[in-house]
Amino acid sequence: MLKGIFVPTFTAFTANGDLDLSATIDHANWLLKTDIAGLIPFGTFGEGASLSLEEMKLITSELLKIKGDKHVIPTLITNSLGTIKEFLTWLESTDVTHAMVLPPSYFQPADTEAMVAMYKNIVAATKIKIIAYNIPACAVELPVEVVEQVDVWGVKDSSGDLAATKKYLATGKNLLVGSDKLLIPSLEAGANGGILGLANVFPDKFCAAYAFYIAGDIKKAQQEIDEVAKIIEQAVPANSSFAEIVGYVKSLSKQLIPTDLGYMRLPVKSQQAPKIKN
Repeated sequence: MLKGIFVPTFTAFTANGDLDLSATIDHANWLLKTDIAGLIPFGTFGEGASLSLEEMKLITSELLKIKGDKHVIPTLITNSLGTIKEFLTWLESTDVTHAMVLPPSYFQPADTEAMVAMYKNIVAATKIKIIAYNIPACAVELPVEVVEQVDVWGVKDSSGDLAATKKYLATGKNLLVGSDKLLIPSLEAGANGGILGLANVFPDKFCAAYAFYIAGDIKKAQQEIDEVAKIIEQAVPANSSFAEIVGYVKSLSKQLIPTDLGYMRLPVKSQQAPKIKN
């Protein structure tokens, strides 16, 4: 069972956009020394939509060498069913047990029946357990029918909408929430844990929040999250897009953690976070 705090780990790039594999793995190694439950490479914070299949295989292979007893759950952000199947076939040669798959972002609006058929096709093609990824700000909204009718492990819900989280949980499937602000309410609603981008910089704070929640101290759990929010408010302008948030947090990391994650890869613009007060 997947439970706890997972990190959609950053991918490091050089100024000219080349993959910085060394920095990427150094960052993952630093995260793995904390109490996180595992790494989720190639998600939104990992700029998965900007990576080639070969880059994803290379990074996954290196992460598996250092993961210890923790999970590595790669994400697939692509409109190509063929690419999804190709990567999942390759994953079957590793000890990866789960992978996350985003609905299409290009062909909109999506037909619910076709979405159900797509996920059924994916699940039938692999022994890897599939987590369906809902992030309607970036892709087609995941129909609840997919979760009801397809043998997916569950959902990562990054909608930022507690009502949507509860809708997926009502199917009886597992759920990992993608919103740090909704971590505690989602856990109270029955979520397994969180996949939290800000945990790239604050893994100990979110792990502490989860531990306090498990111990029954909701107030202290929320305090840990609120402390992170105060710092982020200094660094990320209000109404920033998802891509801009990733850029600001990636820049902010230079002030707070030991690994230098470099730049965003084009076409996403790099950002410069202001000097913050701890």
